[in-house]
Amino acid sequence: MQFPRVGRDRRRGNRHHDIRMNSLVKPWAPISPVTQRRHHLTDDMVAGAPTFRQILTDLITITAGRVILAYNSGSAFGTVIREAQRAGLDLEHLEDSGNWRCIAQARSNWLGHPDHYLPISPTPRALGQCHAALNVLRDIAAD
Repeated sequence: MQFPRVGRDRRRGNRHHDIRMNSLVKPWAPISPVTQRRHHLTDDMVAGAPTFRQILTDLITITAGRVILAYNSGSAFGTVIREAQRAGLDLEHLEDSGNWRCIAQARSNWLGHPDHYLPISPTPRALGQCHAALNVLRDIAAD
């Protein structure tokens, strides 16, 4: 999971982003073959990664007071809720779906196809997907 924060460098007047969290998360069960193909992940890749329980405090801190953008926010929201319930954890503001926004839906609306989901290219790390989603937001904002 990665949560880039986009801001403006006042000295240079340009946009930048800070990576506040950059970690794979070790799932509670082996990664299914479908998920392995879709996300280019293997069990070996996540063997040493922290569990959801281990990253949740940082995740709550990083996202406090912010709108949470995810390319497929429905899936991300569902995963966060499911993993927290499985671990018996309190999600605080993360369990409010009103705090989440869907970049894919914004992109589809912007392109004039609100009922057509346009995926971004899969990468082996979510950081690549964060950069691709950030580029989509930049394209929308520049229009």
